[in-house]
Amino acid sequence: MILSDKDLKKRIKEKSLLIKPFDRACVQPSTYDLHLSDEFRLFTNHETAGYIDPGFKGHITFEMSNLNKVPIILYPGMKVAQICFFVMSSKVDRPYGTAGNKYQGQKGPTESRVWKDFG
Repeated sequence: MILSDKDLKKRIKEKSLLIKPFDRACVQPSTYDLHLSDEFRLFTNHETAGYIDPGFKGHITFEMSNLNKVPIILYPGMKVAQICFFVMSSKVDRPYGTAGNKYQGQKGPTESRVWKDFG
């Protein structure tokens, strides 16, 4: 089940969901608008990651590719995506971050750490 705007705001109020900074104007019927930070990094090698596990705490690194022939100007505060929140069928046994996960607590744009899987 995907959280509705009503349930998303309720969970924010109850502090069972934390979005920093939170702006009520970014709440859509079933999503929350995401905007670019003022921190940008260009990665030449990247891994596609599109999933945020329950228990993750930190800054989300958002990967973008321009498939157009025309350049796109990016600027801080630019709305670039929406995120939806799913309700789990039950509580997880191992929330993200309890087993030395690679990205827990990351600050700012973070490059892939997949190499740690092979060390």
